[in-house]
Amino acid sequence: MKKHIVAALIASVTVISGAQAGVPVAIDANPEWAVEAQRWTERLKQWQDTVNHYQKQINAYKQELLTKTGIRDVQGLVQSAQSVSKELEKIYDQGNSFIDDYIKNPEATLSEQARSLLADYKVTNTCKGLGYTGDLVRGCEASFLSQLAGIEYGNKLESKLREDNQEMADLIDQVKNAQDTKATQDATNAVSLASLKFNKLKFQYEMYRDKQRDLAEYKEKMLQAAYQEKQLNAEEPSFKEAFSMNDYRMN
Repeated sequence: MKKHIVAALIASVTVISGAQAGVPVAIDANPEWAVEAQRWTERLKQWQDTVNHYQKQINAYKQELLTKTGIRDVQGLVQSAQSVSKELEKIYDQGNSFIDDYIKNPEATLSEQARSLLADYKVTNTCKGLGYTGDLVRGCEASFLSQLAGIEYGNKLESKLREDNQEMADLIDQVKNAQDTKATQDATNAVSLASLKFNKLKFQYEMYRDKQRDLAEYKEKMLQAAYQEKQLNAEEPSFKEAFSMNDYRMN
């Protein structure tokens, strides 16, 4: 009996020492591991639900932006935008200040390629058709480019979310399938790092959402300004002319 107790003590010390030294120690026999694995499964589901929510929101924003451009050939527009992707990225970063700069000096603000994009899709005519005149036409053109920049950025953000979601799923699978404590710790550390990256993406998504709201408010102010200008420049009605065009006879 005494020999059995000593042997058990030696075995337990060996396992503890091995774990402390970083030597792989089997964890399959641990009944608590099944519970822990379930927690990781739930965590992955929460992660995926969050990513799916963000992707739906981004798609909704992109569709709204495409509608606001007034262009029918939206697929062609998105493909054409890829040729000025870098420039659109800068426009996105500048936000509403780009619109102000463009109104002041369009030629200095845009590359020739981007100006060609405006011409190809007859953006100026579309803006005039909406009732914009003078500098407001430029503001409308700049808003179009800002909307296009938002679509392009949304595509990249959505792609990044998909990549990070897959990375997290792979890492959590590694944690769940780890065969020893060292492998578990390594995978857990990798998950923590991926979580930090996701928090950065979450911040970018929130900034993206806020920029779309700001752009919508800016566009609304432009519409109001266009309406007011149209009212101010409208010709006063001629009551004499209106009277002469009607045949008033007394019966």
